[in-house]
Amino acid sequence: MSGDRRSAWFPLALLGFLLLGAVAWDLTEQSAWSAYAPIGNDPLVQTLYGYAPYQPEPGWEWGAPWQVVVALAFLGALGWFTVRREVPPLRAAVVLLAGAAVILLSAGVTALAKVTDAQFLATALGTPLAVLGAMAGVWAGLGPGRRVATRAGLVCLTLAAYLFGASVDSADPVTAALGLGVLAWDTRSKAPAVAAVAVLTTAIAFSGSTLGLLVPGALVLAAALAVLRPA
Repeated sequence: MSGDRRSAWFPLALLGFLLLGAVAWDLTEQSAWSAYAPIGNDPLVQTLYGYAPYQPEPGWEWGAPWQVVVALAFLGALGWFTVRREVPPLRAAVVLLAGAAVILLSAGVTALAKVTDAQFLATALGTPLAVLGAMAGVWAGLGPGRRVATRAGLVCLTLAAYLFGASVDSADPVTAALGLGVLAWDTRSKAPAVAAVAVLTTAIAFSGSTLGLLVPGALVLAAALAVLRPA
């Protein structure tokens, strides 16, 4: 733990700029056009020419804007803190592998939701995990074995969040929100915590549209500026 509030600016700025950059990518992917052109020498006889972006077959494939943004931002933030704090190479490799594992978890849950019933997963698995996580949290506050109960509760609640996120096609924003939550705890800064709530809320509210990238990106950049302001 660093407790250095201002060190949170880089992960926030990185995520914000990547989200805004993904807006241009998303607009390019969604672009389409149509036009009429005459057939032969008769200007009154025309045909419609049009172009629409490629629509993949139903299913799952990696490479959506949110997936790329989260992967780059997550690994970039881990690399930033690894270099900044001069972490030993072996520990740095473990940290980077842990980051990659989180990204794979997000991709795996998203893929599972695409090939099965996402709502069923959220109901049949997400709800019991959320209940178990809450019970573990209560046990951690009241009974013995607090460390084990806390870890078990965090694992259950994290998995439940991914399952609920996948049910509304927002597993990757869940990863971003969790990462910002850890950043807030690590740097003792309120801005990443507020950004975590804002990112998850707006990404779900505007899911499937360009605003689902633009609004979270603007909010995260605002949080980065808030971190850099004089104390």
